[in-house]
Amino acid sequence: TADEIQSVPVVEEVGAFRMVHFSGTGAWVAVPGWRIILTADDPVALLCRVEDLPQSPVKLTTDAQEEVMAVIDRGQRNWDAKSYFVVDQSGQVSFQWFDSPPSCKVLGQLLLIIRPKRIVDEDLTKDPWQVDE
Repeated sequence: TADEIQSVPVVEEVGAFRMVHFSGTGAWVAVPGWRIILTADDPVALLCRVEDLPQSPVKLTTDAQEEVMAVIDRGQRNWDAKSYFVVDQSGQVSFQWFDSPPSCKVLGQLLLIIRPKRIVDEDLTKDPWQVDE
């Protein structure tokens, strides 16, 4: 929900390993240090289904229920015609593109969508003969 997105605390990185301190409830996920994430003012990750995304080509397939991670920047709330945004629509989160400044509340700019890694056979990753080749 929109309230859950707004309640995520802002964290500050400390030291060479960029460790963060946190007290409270929530979940954390490690993501690669891609430039788009490093330059974000206030990145937050959301779990959603592919069918929840705008312009999704798989709305009518079995992949529509696949869970993906959307990374948004809560610090970027100014409208830009080149970007998608996460907006509050009656308390629910929605991903939208706008050709003009929106009238609804913008929660952040959509930066990145990450799909989970797909491994065909998990047991093969445990076999040293398969891993070394």
